[in-house]
Parts: sequence; C-alpha cells; structure tokens
Amino acid sequence: MSSTISIKTKLVIDFLVAGLVVVLLSTALTGLALHEWLGIAIGVALVVHLLMGWKWIASITQRFLHTLPGQTRVTYVLDLLLFVCMILTIYSGLMISRVALPALGLNGGAPSFLWRGLHSLAAHSLLALVGLHLAVSWSWIVKNVGKYILEPLRLRSGQSSPTATSEKE
Repeated sequence: MSSTISIKTKLVIDFLVAGLVVVLLSTALTGLALHEWLGIAIGVALVVHLLMGWKWIASITQRFLHTLPGQTRVTYVLDLLLFVCMILTIYSGLMISRVALPALGLNGGAPSFLWRGLHSLAAHSLLALVGLHLAVSWSWIVKNVGKYILEPLRLRSGQSSPTATSEKE
C-alpha cells in the first residue's frame, strides 16, 4: 500500500473512531442496539488502525528506552494508554451487552455494577485521551488534512493552491 493511500486511510479511520467515541458517550443518542454495534465497529477499526501503524509501533517499542525525542515518547505513552482504555471499554461493553452478543448467539458476562462502572470509567477516560491525542497530533492532522483532503478539493473546484499562487507571484 502506498504511503499516500495509507495516510488518507489513517486519517479517515482516525476521524471515524474519534467521532464514534464522542457519539457513543450517549446511549440515549444512539439507542442501546446501535451503541453496541458501533462499539464493535470501533473495535474492528482499532485493529485496522494498529495494523496500519505496526511498523511505527514496533520501531518505537524497540527504541523506547534508547534514542527517542521526547515528543515521540509522549505520543507512544499516550497511544498505549488509548489502546488500554479502548480495550477496557470494548471488553467491558461486551461483558454487559444485552443486544449485539445475544444477536450473535453469544453470552456476555453478567451486566454487573462492576462491569458497568468499568465501562463508564474507561469510556470517559478514553474521551479525555482522544482529546489529548488530537492536541499532541494537531500539527500532523492539519498538515495531512490540508495535503490530502483540502488541497485536492481546491484543485477539483478549480481554485489554485496557496503554494501555486505564491509561486506565480
């Protein structure tokens, strides 16, 4: 897969997951059935996201205790915390599932106070970590949204790019 396709796909998955995390915080907004199925979809998107970034994960994991810039270490730790919260949220959600798992012929755990509490804590922690992740990654997001989404849209609509305009002057 080319680097450009990979970055575009990563951007789409990142925005999709971030948006779904926010939407899923309100079961009243989605209803229980959609909440559970979208939660499972986030799990699938998480696996795709991790596979797409596997080279980076492996590389940084090997060099974590040696030569890494501070920002890379912060991003890695933040990503690790996001992963843990996402897994806890999805797993606890499956354990209290009343719609999706039974529809698949599976049984979750008992919808106990412990699982519900863990699900709520992990989900709200996840929201905070997604916000931090966006803040830490903001320059990458702005650069790549501009390069791979906004610039092609400008070119399709017939507008010249800011760099093309400044080069003509």
